[in-house]
Amino acid sequence: MSFNKILIPLDGSELAEMALAPALALAEALSAEIVLLRVVVPLSIKLDPTLYQRVIDRGQKEANAYLNSIQMRSHFSAVNLKSETVVGNAAESIINYAEENEIDLIVMSSHGRSGVERWVFGSVTEKTLRGAHCATLVIR
Repeated sequence: MSFNKILIPLDGSELAEMALAPALALAEALSAEIVLLRVVVPLSIKLDPTLYQRVIDRGQKEANAYLNSIQMRSHFSAVNLKSETVVGNAAESIINYAEENEIDLIVMSSHGRSGVERWVFGSVTEKTLRGAHCATLVIR
């Protein structure tokens, strides 16, 4: 199996960024493209449609700025790299993006939630692992 496109979902946390180094090493070894993905999760409350759109637009602007800051790091100069933002449920958006864009491998970190916190919030990593139609590498 060859990996030509590697997806790294990022949520802005240092824990999520733990997936960057292993994914970069794989991409360099396999001459693969890396896609950085940030999901903007919509609000679950109802707002005026205009205000709601402004909130989403602001979230996308912040997500793009974050991904651009990741791309500027010098260790990415050796690989083909692009970044994308999408709006939606985190796990579903990651799975759908991977399928629609012919991603061969998803590399993401596990945030290590357990017990009640995991039950209440669920695990984006676990949902992605179960739902993805491609290989998934979870960095603990």
